[in-house]
Order: sequence, then structure tokens, then C-alpha cells
Amino acid sequence: MANQETREKWADKVRAKLTGRSADQIWPLLEDFFNLHKWLPAIDTCVMELKGHQGQPGCIRYCVVSTSSDDSREVIRKWACEKLIAIDPR
Repeated sequence: MANQETREKWADKVRAKLTGRSADQIWPLLEDFFNLHKWLPAIDTCVMELKGHQGQPGCIRYCVVSTSSDDSREVIRKWACEKLIAIDPR
């Protein structure tokens, strides 16, 4: 039961309605699972965590954002590992 709760807690879906551009223009950007840092410049690193299913369901990306606190010179790194579950080009 706890395992199912954990999966539900961390699972999410992303959808967006595109306006002003065709799917053929946008899809090349979206299908590259490892280019998130190109869209969000605050991301320092966005790389493939495990070799294998590059850009296919099952691949995992590792993203890092580095910030510094206001009162010190300490660099704080926040990270996320995200697994691509499914992809639907339609």
C-alpha cells in the first residue's frame, strides 16, 4: 500500500494547448527530453541519468539548479531525477 501511495505522490502529467504554432513546428523541441536547460536557463545541468532508452519511455534525466544564499557565499544545488513514462506525438 505504501508503495502505491509513493508512486501517486510523485506522479504527474503535463499537457499544453498550443496556439500560434503548428504541432510540426513545436514537436521537435518537446520530443528532446534532455533539452530542458535550453528552455529554462536557470537549469545548470540536464543530462541522461542512465544510458539506454535515450528519448524513449523509460529514460531518466537528471537536472540541477544552482543558487547562492543571500547572506553567504554558499552554493545551494537543487536537483531532480525525472523518468519519461510515455510520449504521445499526437
